[in-house]
Amino acid sequence: MTKEETIKVLAILKAAYPNSYKNMNKEEANATVTVWAVQFADIPAEVVMIAINKLIATSTFPPAISEVKERIQNLYWEILGVLIENEQFKKLTDEQEMKYRKLLDAVESYRSQRKIEPSI
Repeated sequence: MTKEETIKVLAILKAAYPNSYKNMNKEEANATVTVWAVQFADIPAEVVMIAINKLIATSTFPPAISEVKERIQNLYWEILGVLIENEQFKKLTDEQEMKYRKLLDAVESYRSQRKIEPSI
């Protein structure tokens, strides 16, 4: 994720959790952008955005970087489940299936960089 993409992600978090960011000064905002950009540099913005939106839907507090990374790891199993279900019931269009496979590849790339083993 680029710095520009990071700014967009953090703007969504600010919109979702306005009280958590309302007293942040420019220096703190720049530091936040830098930390998030470094932490998610090797992850496509689309994947981070999906994880962020899923966390926003279930949490009353803004997520920490570690929570977003954990959610990204869980995305792998969710996406794989959708693709397996599609193979059985053909619920996705070819275009939707390609999008899910692209996301699965991106998440798998992130997981393999971190040598994350599946939990049983």
